[in-house]
Amino acid sequence: MFCPECGRQCEKSAQFCQRCGARLEEMPRWAVPMLEQGYTALQQGDLERALALLAEACSVAPDDPRAHLGLAIAHLHRGDLNQAEAALRRTLDLDPAQAVAHAYLGALLVRHYQVADARVEMDLALKHGPGEFIVRLKRGEFFYRLGFFPDAVAELRTALALPAPSPESRLVAQELLMQARDRAKGSFTRQAVFPFRLRKSAA
Repeated sequence: MFCPECGRQCEKSAQFCQRCGARLEEMPRWAVPMLEQGYTALQQGDLERALALLAEACSVAPDDPRAHLGLAIAHLHRGDLNQAEAALRRTLDLDPAQAVAHAYLGALLVRHYQVADARVEMDLALKHGPGEFIVRLKRGEFFYRLGFFPDAVAELRTALALPAPSPESRLVAQELLMQARDRAKGSFTRQAVFPFRLRKSAA
């Protein structure tokens, strides 16, 4: 953790800087623009700049989940799935209630055919962020990929009733909704049942 006023590195458990007495924050104020610029570059499609800025933000504030989430999304856009998964898991270690990270991790796991684990992440995403556009979009993609088209339609309709982070995201949801509607017309209704998987004890 760094002091927001003087930049001195402090103990993670400290509440005030020993040098200047300022109250400590997860990310120093001088580094916040770096995080914001990284997200802006991400939205603009400048992945190289986004990766550089967000990686630096993670270095400056390794305990800030926003930086790791942004880095994960940048890696996903680049197709660097292993790095993306590592950054998503780091995000959730720091903030287990980060709904968007759960949604992206679920989407990543289903691509690796880990359907039961993916469903767990999607349910956590819904629990923590029912009003998040990305959560609903990723759940829609999840159900579409598995062939549960009516469920996909319901999720995508909900997504489109929410504010989207970008016009591109809204367009993706609209196009997928049209495809899901077409597929739903020719499908029979079935309940989305997923295999139960025993987990090892945390003890």
